[in-house]
Order: sequence, then structure tokens, then C-alpha cells
Amino acid sequence: MLNIEVAADGSVTSVAPDPALPEGLRAALQKRIARWRYEPAQWEGRPVSLRFTSALRLQPVTTTSGGYAIRVLGVSTQAPPGVHMEPPVFPRSAMRAAVNAVLVYRVHVAEDGRVSLVGREYPRAVGGHLKSLDEVSKEAIAGFSRPPYVVDGKPVACDLLQVFTFYSTGKPNAPEPEAPFENQCPAVKLETKIEGTML
Repeated sequence: MLNIEVAADGSVTSVAPDPALPEGLRAALQKRIARWRYEPAQWEGRPVSLRFTSALRLQPVTTTSGGYAIRVLGVSTQAPPGVHMEPPVFPRSAMRAAVNAVLVYRVHVAEDGRVSLVGREYPRAVGGHLKSLDEVSKEAIAGFSRPPYVVDGKPVACDLLQVFTFYSTGKPNAPEPEAPFENQCPAVKLETKIEGTML
């Protein structure tokens, strides 16, 4: 896990690798990630600095000298420490009926990190087994907790999307939402190509 801060121009200003990693690997990560470039996060129509947590997928590679090097396979944004949500329990009746579904909710994250349900974005109406899936999804959101989003060093309130996917069969065949949904909370996108690079 890495805690990263990116400035409003997309440059990395701070990298804090997991302290459990060996010191040499932490130093190599800090040096390499400090050169990465991100598409700046946007907030209220302007680029802003943003703190977030990422995870790298790494692969040890044997060198010709008998030592090891580390290859970067990819990176993903992770939930920061303090984020907690118990996943919804798939209702038995819906599972027995082989119901597959995708439900999308808009959730408000306040400046103090309190989370509240704004509403269901997809599907617009629920009936039958979808009603029970909607109920367990709302119960999961009611237990959702997380730290606030921090923009330019200050906590901000914003709306994010929470997607729940229910598959009762091995092959997904749930209908997809008719239109893409967008988070309103700020996020960054990595511009530097890192897959396959070595630390």
C-alpha cells in the first residue's frame, strides 16, 4: 500500500510506502513514484491537490547476477485506511431464483466522513427479487464508514457511486446500466506508463 499526494499540476509531492516493506524497496518505490505524472484531480472546475491510497502489483525477477529486481505489473487506487463496509448478504430467495443484478447508488460523504444514502441511480424501479437486493444493499450502505475526501489539504463533501453486483450463477448475465454514471468526488488518473517497468 502507498499513500500518495499529487499536486494540482499532476506531479507527485509525497510518497509513503507501507512501513512493513523492506527499507530498500521503500526507497526504490519513493524514488520511482516521485517521477510519475497524474492527470490532475478536478474539484469545482479547477485542478487541485489530492491525497489517496494505491496498491502496486509487483513481481520479483531473478537477475543474471543472481540477485533480484522488481517488475511493476500495474497499479490500482485503493480505499484509504478507515474505509469499512460489510458487503450485502445475497438473499437466499434471489439466489435460488438465479437472479443476477447490478444496483448503483449515489452516496454522500460529508466533510466529517459521515456517509448517507442519496438514492438509487440504477435501476430506476425495483420489484420482485430486485426489491430484496435493494434492501440488503441499503443496509450495507447504512454501515458504510470512511474518512472524508481531502482536497488541497482540506476535507470536502462530495457524492460517490457505490455499485453492488449480485451473481447467483457462474456466468454474469446481469443487465448493464443504460448509461455510465460518474462520481462527483475528486480522483486522479495515472498518465505515466508503468506496466513492465523495473524498480
